[in-house]
Amino acid sequence: MFGKIKNMLSLDRWIENFEGYLDARIELAKYDIKEVLVEVLTKSLVVLVMAFFAISGLICLNFGLAYLISYFLGFPFAGFFVLGLFYALLTWAVYANRNNIKLKNKIEAGLRDTLNQPKAGADDNPKNDENT
Repeated sequence: MFGKIKNMLSLDRWIENFEGYLDARIELAKYDIKEVLVEVLTKSLVVLVMAFFAISGLICLNFGLAYLISYFLGFPFAGFFVLGLFYALLTWAVYANRNNIKLKNKIEAGLRDTLNQPKAGADDNPKNDENT
């Protein structure tokens, strides 16, 4: 009789330990998710700030270049038309290559490298893992 009680107490203790282990793993996963989320948000904020300043700089450079081209061509708005045509051709080239698999793979690889995200189905040991 005491053997059955001892086994039951032992089983209860195992269940309690397992529940504690599961609770600890869940809390650890929550902290890991929060850490990754903070890292992603930080990188996103930095990229947004860089994009804002880059776009602001490009706008200023485009106005300067348009006025310079207008000055050399002798017509007040010729520079703006030349740059507009250039950007229209650039947009057409990107649109024409929108389904290019090689280009998509290069962009995907660049983004994964930037985010340190391995490709799905790849090794669990990335080449550049210097922390281990």
